[in-house]
Amino acid sequence: MSDELYVGYQKRAPAGIARFVRRVAVLLVLVAGVLGATLAALQRPFDRGTFEWGVAREVQGTVGEAPYPHLRLAEAPPVEGTGSPYLLVGAGKHGAGDAVAGLEGSPARVRGSLIHRGGLAMVETGPEEVEPGAAAAPEPVGTGAWEELGVHTLRGEIVDGKCYLGVMKPGRGRVHRACAVRCLSGGVPAFLAVETTTGERPLVLLVDAELQPAPAAVRRLAGLPVEARGRLLRRDGLLYFAVAAGDLRPRREGEG
Repeated sequence: MSDELYVGYQKRAPAGIARFVRRVAVLLVLVAGVLGATLAALQRPFDRGTFEWGVAREVQGTVGEAPYPHLRLAEAPPVEGTGSPYLLVGAGKHGAGDAVAGLEGSPARVRGSLIHRGGLAMVETGPEEVEPGAAAAPEPVGTGAWEELGVHTLRGEIVDGKCYLGVMKPGRGRVHRACAVRCLSGGVPAFLAVETTTGERPLVLLVDAELQPAPAAVRRLAGLPVEARGRLLRRDGLLYFAVAAGDLRPRREGEG
């Protein structure tokens, strides 16, 4: 008989079977390598945000409570490229309203972990880490005045600022939707990550028509493509988009 037969207890497989197994093994290794490289190339890169978890920083300036808690810095920003004011948030899925309650316009020293992405920054802090009356000269940057930039129609995605700026990766999209809803419900500042023709996603803080924290309808649309028409404003270097609940509408993926 000329057919080869593999016998497991033999030290060597027949020559023909051995050649076949070697070829199949090499082919499988090559396929696995190509498949792995292809899948890696198709993955989106990590978001660029940074969360300095476990690193205590200290900033000082003047506290603002509305529309979201923030600190107008009285010194150079501790992170190069970021600008005043720094937004304030609490630990977990909470805002910092309790930490700065009653301190509107007061100087303070704030300790906590920084969260930053691009030119925007936050401090994760708590009531015991806010020391009123401890800020030093010079005067804080900015005047607190609102600058009207006209009425615009913007498209983008509603995100919670804490996760999007660096605490979670990804901090956007449907995969992050449940987390974003809970963060926004807890008082974390709401942003619109605006769609642009260049692919960049500039951030504008969402507020209601009275320039107070974003309407509750925003929470239900977190992580989804939306379109809204409203007033664009600037205050101390931060951009705000004032919209009423009825001015927000969801869009289908890829809708023009």
